[in-house]
Amino acid sequence: MEDAVEDLLRYKTVAVAIWLLLLFALERAIPAATAPAGDGRWGWRRLLRNAGLWLVNLGVSLLIVIPVSAWATDQSFGWRPDGWDGWPVLLVDLLVLDFLIYWWHRANHVVPLLWRFHEIHHL
Repeated sequence: MEDAVEDLLRYKTVAVAIWLLLLFALERAIPAATAPAGDGRWGWRRLLRNAGLWLVNLGVSLLIVIPVSAWATDQSFGWRPDGWDGWPVLLVDLLVLDFLIYWWHRANHVVPLLWRFHEIHHL
């Protein structure tokens, strides 16, 4: 099961990387908006600012998100009966997680306090 999960994560990483590169290339080729004055056609200042934010996000992930995720995977909260494992359970887990993430995202658009933080994602 662990090998299957590792393979799935590798494929997902490659698929996401290809998708992001494709979107980046399309955005550069056919921009949805013109670059701010003085930023040039390619919007280098915005790209550098976004790269800086990405580095901060990477640091936070390495220092907080990954250790907390690793801790959580080692915990057994007794929510599942013994013997529940394999692909069907992984599929259910992914569907439930996707469902929860969708509703969290919707809440970010509706709750004013959450929107203040989430709006940056849209800008």
